[in-house]
Amino acid sequence: MLRAGELQIVPADRRSIGSRKHLGLPFQEHLLEIAPNTMLYMLSDGYADQFGGEHNRKIGSRQVEALLQKIHAFDCTLQKNVLHNFLAKWKGNQRQIDDISVLGIRL
Repeated sequence: MLRAGELQIVPADRRSIGSRKHLGLPFQEHLLEIAPNTMLYMLSDGYADQFGGEHNRKIGSRQVEALLQKIHAFDCTLQKNVLHNFLAKWKGNQRQIDDISVLGIRL
């Protein structure tokens, strides 16, 4: 979540939504204080785990967080384009190794 340029990470439960191993166990709930113009992002690990770049390394969560901080005030369509173009450039000729989901909502 990004509010006035400040990043707040809401920790996720470390298990799959469709896992039968934890069937019946509730997911942790979080209450968030929302201010106008807050950007809420939900991402799978696929974006940060993509290999590429100059040294064929993962993008990494720090770089994803920095990118979101840089673009959070942009129009949502522009954010989508920046994220897509960054990933395409980073990936280069590498194959995509995982599913990638990014959801951004301006509140």
